[in-house]
Amino acid sequence: MIKAAQEASAWHRKAVVSEDDKMLADMTAKGATVIKPDVPAFGRASKSVYDKAGEQFPKPVLEALLKDTDVIKAKYPVR
Repeated sequence: MIKAAQEASAWHRKAVVSEDDKMLADMTAKGATVIKPDVPAFGRASKSVYDKAGEQFPKPVLEALLKDTDVIKAKYPVR
């Protein structure tokens, strides 16, 4: 069951990225201006949100959450 879920997850991720690419190309071809955000700058700008969360949630919980997000960011880097 876990293996099937992992395979489905990988397939879904590729399908979503592919579909996003197709839709962006279609919109651009039709004259739309597509602006891609500066993700690292957004992360720096939102640091205060994490600091505030640190006041409301136990430090180990927040650290575990951020560690998990680092794994996801490494697996799916910003394109």
